[in-house]
Amino acid sequence: MNRFKYFTPETKKSYEQLGLALAIFKKSKDQTETLLVSDGLCQLYHLKRKELMAYFNGAAADEHYSLTKKRVEVLVNQLLGADRQTITVRIKINNFYHTLLLHAKRQQVADGSLLCFIEYFDLSADQLEVTPKADRNAPDAPRYKDDLTGLVNTTYLNRFGRDFLVDKLDEGLRPVIILFNVTGMRAFNDRYDYRQGDQLLIKLSQILVQTFTSGLVIKHSEDRFIVLTAATDYIAKIKTAQKLFVAGISNSLTNIKAGIYYYENRAEGMEAALDKARQALQYTGSDLTQLYHVYDSAVQESFGNRDYVLTHFWEALDKRWIQPYYQMEIRSLTGQICGYEALARWIDPDKGILSPATFISVLEDMHLINLLDLSIVEQVCEMIHDCLEDGIPVQPISINLSRVDFQVCDIFQEVDRIRKKHDIPPRYLKIEILESTLTRVPGQLRLAMSKFHQAGYQIWMDDFGSGYSSLNNLKDFNFDLIKIDMIFLKDFANNPKSRIILSSIVNMAKQLGLHTLCEGVETKEQADFLRDIGCERLQGFRFSKPLPLEEAISLIHKNGYGHYEPVELNDYYDQAGLANLLVDPMSDSNVLDKRQLALPVSIIERRSDDSLRLYYIDRAYQKQLEEAGFSQGSWQDQINYSNVYHHLLLDLMSESRQTRIPATLTLNGFTINVRFLAKHDDRQMYVCTIQNFAQYVYLAKKWR
Repeated sequence: MNRFKYFTPETKKSYEQLGLALAIFKKSKDQTETLLVSDGLCQLYHLKRKELMAYFNGAAADEHYSLTKKRVEVLVNQLLGADRQTITVRIKINNFYHTLLLHAKRQQVADGSLLCFIEYFDLSADQLEVTPKADRNAPDAPRYKDDLTGLVNTTYLNRFGRDFLVDKLDEGLRPVIILFNVTGMRAFNDRYDYRQGDQLLIKLSQILVQTFTSGLVIKHSEDRFIVLTAATDYIAKIKTAQKLFVAGISNSLTNIKAGIYYYENRAEGMEAALDKARQALQYTGSDLTQLYHVYDSAVQESFGNRDYVLTHFWEALDKRWIQPYYQMEIRSLTGQICGYEALARWIDPDKGILSPATFISVLEDMHLINLLDLSIVEQVCEMIHDCLEDGIPVQPISINLSRVDFQVCDIFQEVDRIRKKHDIPPRYLKIEILESTLTRVPGQLRLAMSKFHQAGYQIWMDDFGSGYSSLNNLKDFNFDLIKIDMIFLKDFANNPKSRIILSSIVNMAKQLGLHTLCEGVETKEQADFLRDIGCERLQGFRFSKPLPLEEAISLIHKNGYGHYEPVELNDYYDQAGLANLLVDPMSDSNVLDKRQLALPVSIIERRSDDSLRLYYIDRAYQKQLEEAGFSQGSWQDQINYSNVYHHLLLDLMSESRQTRIPATLTLNGFTINVRFLAKHDDRQMYVCTIQNFAQYVYLAKKWR
């Protein structure tokens, strides 16, 4: 098919001969195709047209340029999908990074695809267009008129807006740029129709013209207007316009908001000044009571960080400024390190370590977060592969996926491709999904979760309890583990409600067959309590802060391999961890029975030589041991050396393992219940309860 069917030969030639840096792309359902590039864009990249087209369409690649087809597709998707069609990016050109301003316009064509027209402006050099003032006196020229409202359009603004502002400065006035946005426009169009939506915009244009009589009113984009004015009472005029607009409509779906920027530097370009008004508008957020905001230091800091992230993101990926830091997870039953979480950290050569709060939300908003997440997956798989090659014990690592990942790509296919490339078994990667993702993209999420599970991955729910629909999500989605949000440990020492809530969460998880991990553990008191209630994994500064790769590997060598759980024992301890220590662990129903909570409970491991090891005793068990003069260690020796009771336990263990149900024996005034939990090679794990424990201790001590 002829890619130039969208243009006549004359139109195509005129586009290509433009000195303006322009590219036109066709975006269809399956792919992005470059249709043409202008002479100006070829000059920007210092490449011939054929070379530049080859790069954009994936027929060539060069490490000196950020020109891969993948990145072209990302930029097009970003510009078509974002709230604003103007962004700044940092792109490698001839081995040097340039900051570019990209402005996009889109056009629907008959075959259902979109044409994306992208203009490139190199901000590395401030080039201001000088236009004869005489042309400004002809705003009625068709190219300067908005067809819908009759106002002057963005073309007029770009050519003459700065001159208007400079004239006001020359008159000793203080001009402002006011960017108006109609909120709820999409909902209005959905409920009514686009013709009524057009009438709404026409109404607003008339209100603005009537209100700002001495200013310049411009139709900027679909639902945005710009006012350039030097009126000192502009705040009152904004409020008047808002009241007139609301009074003129019969619904509560729509309203207007404004961003304001004082134009004070005559050398500042129109696009840069307008962008600051846009930032002030965005700073108002979703608070409908905040009608306007003036560009100030708070906006500057917020969007300065945002713009820095967007302009340096590609460079950060290329140079791996964004790296995984590893925070260990502790198996509460054994005290061993049983896994890590990979957390993204941006190590910037100029700004130091950037907080994830600085860049994660920005990249999510611009639909770029999947590139960061996949870079982290790549680096994690490289690390695991290298450790396995070098004989260094490495535990499974959990990686975080954003809701956007499930929207913009087949995230399962991408993750699995990287894993297979590095020859890593699926058990080494755990997939973490934020609870908030579940309500945003449920359809895509269910499909991806099914693929991950079928391929052998575990899927964990991150930040359980931080949202409003946690319990419903557990019903509707199939998770393997819930990570209990650190908010439940807040004020742990002084608020007894925290213990009740945490116990209830762990009890519920056990009944649902879910594993548990608690985040944010900082004190021994917290760790001991979580271990007592059967929370399987612990994570937090009590054990380690997130560490860069070099420090994490160094710590492995320093601690010795005995501190790290062999990966082949993960499933064994996971199975044992499902025993519910808050109810009668002999019951499959896991029905809460308060009469059983004071019953001494232990978890015991049996080795191939029939030696027994106490991994866990609850507080009731510990209290009665202390009353009899035993520590956990001395009591373990006692049951191993007491011939009668050692063999009694072994017989009950063998019976339970064979029948897969609890084995019970009543003898000499006490009752022992033993239940098989898990097996791995020469290891077997059991849970044990004893009624009339004092009698049992007395006789075991007597009959040693």
